Amino acid sequence: CSGFTGSLIIPDSVIGIQDGAFGRCSGFNSLVLSNSLVNIGEEVFSHCSGLTGDLIIPNAVKTIGYQAFWDCTGLNGNLVLSNSLISIGGGAFCGCSGLTGDLIIPNSVTSIEGIAFAHCTSLTSIVMPASVTSIGYSAFSSCTGLTEITMLGTVVPLLLGDSFYDTNNCPIYVPYESLNNYKTANYWNWYVSRIYPMVYTVVSGYGEGEGKW
Repeated sequence: CSGFTGSLIIPDSVIGIQDGAFGRCSGFNSLVLSNSLVNIGEEVFSHCSGLTGDLIIPNAVKTIGYQAFWDCTGLNGNLVLSNSLISIGGGAFCGCSGLTGDLIIPNSVTSIEGIAFAHCTSLTSIVMPASVTSIGYSAFSSCTGLTEITMLGTVVPLLLGDSFYDTNNCPIYVPYESLNNYKTANYWNWYVSRIYPMVYTVVSGYGEGEGKW
């Protein structure tokens, strides 16, 4: 339905959108998702290349399916993910080259599947929470605009293949106490020259009297 134009507004009565529902509706230029939405199916908005601006995933959403926003090249703002999100499907945001700024993965997410954010060339940084236990193959490959990746988990997530291939050789910051575990873990050791410990600065409160720090 490439001739549909204007805004696509999903009302709050909708709790799920099934596979392919609006795929290739390239004429829509804005999207408002239901606040009651729990699941976004596979290829629901794939190739909706006319969508522009920020992409805000409402806080009730728990799953984003395979290729859900594949090749939505017109999106040119920030991606704000749901605080209830558990999994991000393969290729979910692949080719969304205009999405910009910091990508903060919510601390509810446990898995990021293959090529989920591949070719998101305008993202500048990624913050990965401790809740993430697995990162799929090429999940962030060709994110050439990245300047840093921060891993907050002390337990090293399972990495599958070239998850961070062609990411501008940006540093990957990890908890100091887990530095060696990251550097020696399977596939993480591909990026050993880019893995650095986070730097912590601790300043205690000042009180009255000499030396009260």
